Amino acid sequence: MGHPAKALCLFLAWLCVPVWGGAAQLQQTKNVPSMSSDDSVLPVNASRPAPPSDETRKAATTPPGWVRYFPANCGLSIALPRRPLEADLPISAQDKPLFRSGSNSFYTDGSLTVIAAHFQTVTPTPAASIVDSFFQGLSEGKGLKDLKYSAKETSRPTRTDVYATYRDDELLDLEGFIEVIGTHGWLVVAIHNQSNIKSKEKGRRILDSALFDGPSCID
Repeated sequence: MGHPAKALCLFLAWLCVPVWGGAAQLQQTKNVPSMSSDDSVLPVNASRPAPPSDETRKAATTPPGWVRYFPANCGLSIALPRRPLEADLPISAQDKPLFRSGSNSFYTDGSLTVIAAHFQTVTPTPAASIVDSFFQGLSEGKGLKDLKYSAKETSRPTRTDVYATYRDDELLDLEGFIEVIGTHGWLVVAIHNQSNIKSKEKGRRILDSALFDGPSCID
């Protein structure tokens, strides 16, 4: 079995494949310290106030005409304009000592891509390892250049906000969060062209809709 951090990177790297270019193809057919790859990249919620409670947000964060989904039926709920594509991630024999399960929900409208992934580890995994592994896997994506990212702890002790910019044919923004509760982890990110203000606003509405009011996770 390889080093846990390396295995985690390989496990999360599958998320990076459809992060942008694959989106068009699919459409057609705990606290952690602040960390950053570049001090000039600001965390996504640096200027936002602390969020209200989940109970008061549920109705307000589901825009008219959108539907609230429960990816993996495990804790997380998120509002989207339509049902996402969903897939389980097969666990290799090498990774079974580290991971129990993994799944991904994937939404795209051609100009915005949203990934909501859930995975369960055998033992609790620090959020810092998940952040580093995800961006390491992303940085190794074919054709991807100039990746800069930051991560920042939030008022919610289980959540880390993430923000990144990178170039993949065009300049892209990625923002979202990683949540770790015990052995369960969620990675929810929205990716859009940096100059597309409407997609940025739509992505933030989706991210702001995320609640942890779904069914209890099965261990």
